[in-house]
Order: sequence, then structure tokens, then C-alpha cells
Amino acid sequence: MFDTEKIKEFRDKCYPFFYYDEPSVEKDEEIRRYYRRALEDVEGYLTALLWKELEEDGCTGAGVSLLLPLGGMHIHVGGGMDSVMEGMPPVEGRKEPDIMYTPIGRLDFFTYRAVIRDKDNPVKMLYGCLGDFLWVVHGKLALMPDGLRGILNGGRLRKYEDFVINDPLNLHRYDSLWQGLDEFFRGVSIW
Repeated sequence: MFDTEKIKEFRDKCYPFFYYDEPSVEKDEEIRRYYRRALEDVEGYLTALLWKELEEDGCTGAGVSLLLPLGGMHIHVGGGMDSVMEGMPPVEGRKEPDIMYTPIGRLDFFTYRAVIRDKDNPVKMLYGCLGDFLWVVHGKLALMPDGLRGILNGGRLRKYEDFVINDPLNLHRYDSLWQGLDEFFRGVSIW
């Protein structure tokens, strides 16, 4: 249905996306490499979805901007591609999609509906993996004395000298933003 092999590889080889050992440049880069490859599945899915939107809704162009660790993803299709889209209404007769601001980024309603409706799509799968990471970290830290308090420094959460969580994707920055990801992907709330 959707290409998700790279996301599954990222999840299986890198989960839980953090580690406790001493900082390792090699381990950090390995996690980042698998993550970047996983983004290829997301980009392919969203690009196909945006072209479908242009075809079905007759928009001049469509785009999406996702909030992601290590930099966002911005995809836009349409615009000056009118000659490719045969059978579309003239440019002046087309509409622009309404943009929504969500916990995962900026997207229009067509894209939002598809992302929450399409079972096992790359966007839902990737954010599910990233959200799971945050739950795991909360669980680990809650077991420590002093609860969730710790010193965050350059992607490393230090509780004590002998307990350091290395976060090479800097997912901790999205902690409060992504607390409601499950509800978002179930379509419970629209922000």
C-alpha cells in the first residue's frame, strides 16, 4: 500500500532512539542516518498525496511543512506545472487549499484527512515512533529519584554522573508539543 520499509528499518534498528552509554559520534550518526532514510518514505507518500489533491480538488498548488527533528520537511507541488496537469481548470478558476497549523506542522485539510484516515501511512508511522520515544523517556525518568528533573545539555539529559540519556535526534525539544499525538492521529482534535 505505502512504502514504509525505511521507517520500519529505522524503528527496528534504532529504537528507542536514545542510549545511556557515553556519548558516541558513531552511534549518533547511525541513528541520524536511519532517520534520514525513514524521511524518504514520508516524502514519497506526501508528494503523491499532494499531486492527488491537485488532481481531485483542482488547486493551483498544494504543500505541507512538517515539524521534524533535525530540521523540517517542506514539500510543494503545482504552481508553474500547469502544462503537465491536463484537464485542469484554468489558473484563474482554481482555488488554494486552506492551511491548518497542527502539532506536526502546516498542512491543508485534504492532507490532514488523508494522514489520519490512511492506515499504516508513513507520516502516522514515523510520528508514532517518535512519540513512543518520548513516552519511554518519561517512564525511565519517572523511576529515578527526583522524578523528571534533570539537566538538559546539547541533546543529553543528565540526572546524575552515572545516568545520562543521549538524544541524537533532539526529540526532547518536541516533548510538550507532541503530548497529544495519539489524539491528533485519531482525529479527535483539530488545532
